[in-house]
This record gives sequence, structure tokens and C-alpha cells, in this order.
Amino acid sequence: MKLESPIIKANIQNLTSLWQEAGRAYQSYYSFSGFDYCLIQNSDWPNRLWFNEPLDKEKMDLAFQKVLSISPGLILPHWYTKEQGVSPWLDTYGFSLLFNQIGMSLELGSKFQRTGNLVMKRASSKPECQIWSDLFKAAFGYRINPDILGKIGHTVRFYLAYHDDVPIGTGIIHNSKDIAGIHGVGVIPEARGNGYARQIMGALINEAIDDGSALATLQASDMGKNLYLKMGFKEEFMIGNYVL
Repeated sequence: MKLESPIIKANIQNLTSLWQEAGRAYQSYYSFSGFDYCLIQNSDWPNRLWFNEPLDKEKMDLAFQKVLSISPGLILPHWYTKEQGVSPWLDTYGFSLLFNQIGMSLELGSKFQRTGNLVMKRASSKPECQIWSDLFKAAFGYRINPDILGKIGHTVRFYLAYHDDVPIGTGIIHNSKDIAGIHGVGVIPEARGNGYARQIMGALINEAIDDGSALATLQASDMGKNLYLKMGFKEEFMIGNYVL
């Protein structure tokens, strides 16, 4: 499968449109010829620069001239397939790999049977947004400013997962056209090993089916990939996340 595949393009578009929405809420999303970037102060996310076309010297030079010389800490996500490989321009310009992700998708059909007793609730109040942000940082190691939830939570759904009235996990649904992008599925370290991640995923997928979405997309870590494969997701492309 190539990056030009409609499914891969839909996955990338859903992800980048989520970054755009967060950036626009802070007047911090910018678009140039060949690349876009978003930088929100007092937050570790999204804070990314991404290219919309294959990398070349002209685009890299422009990115350095306009953005990277001023904000070198931005993460640069680079999508590629195993057949196409990583662009040599990243090494040429001094980028180092920070972490990898796997782009995956699932054609939606039958709902998942509910197991366990997790309760999913949208984070809407200011205290709930703060709890969500704290749980997310505990699960992933980086911070999403809780104010972002308040600014875009009317269109992007941020969920808290509760077990026995105790919040233990997070999840996000971001819809674009008939695509349900599932993001930020995390469980705090002390609650792992109890099947909560699968329960959160099942609940979010069922919600996407209720929305009428035809496809669910996500970007998996190496740790989460096997769970998603067992739930029927397919691996389609790689995302290398680089920094200077």
C-alpha cells in the first residue's frame, strides 16, 4: 500500500486536521507552501511541523527559514510505507528519531460486545478537563494543556474512563467526514494489566458506529499495536516522529 492510498490519506488528514483545530483555537496554526505547523505555548501538544508533499531541499530550506530556526523543538512527523522507506533529507538536515507510530485503520461494522464495568464520560467541566490532562500525562509522559479541551471540546470529544467512580484512562474521538479518528487512548500505569485499554477502545469504536462513521483510524505505539491488531485493525504505514 502506498501513501497515495485513500485510506492512508484519510488517516493522515484526520490526524492533521485535529492538530489544525487545536492550533486555530489559539491562532497558532500556520500554513506555507508544502508544509504546515502548529505551536501552542504551555502545552506539549500538538506543536508539530508536517509536510504535505515529498521532502526536498527547497521545502526543507523554507521550513528552516520560516520556522525551525526560531522553534527548533517542534516535532516533525514523517509518514512513509516500508516499501518507500524514510526520506534521506531528515538525516541530511540533522533530525533524530524521537519515536515511531503505526498508522492503522478498521472498517466499521458490528459493535464490540461490552465487557467490564468501565463508564465513559466526556470531559466538559473545567475540573474534568484538568483530570483528563493529568491522566493523559501519567499515561503518555507529555502534557496536553487542559484549556485546549475547553476550546475545542465542542467538536472534538475528550473522554474520561472511570472504574468504580475512579478515573483511570483517556480517549479522544475526532470526526472528519465519515472517518472516526481515535486518539489518546491511555491508561494510568497503576491501572494497567486489567484490560481497560481494550474496554476504552471498544466503547469508542461503538460510539463511532453510532455516529455513522465508516472507518476508524489511529496511530499506534509499538506497545499498543498488538491490541489493535487483535481488534481487527490493519497496519498500513509508519510515522517517524523526528526532532532536531
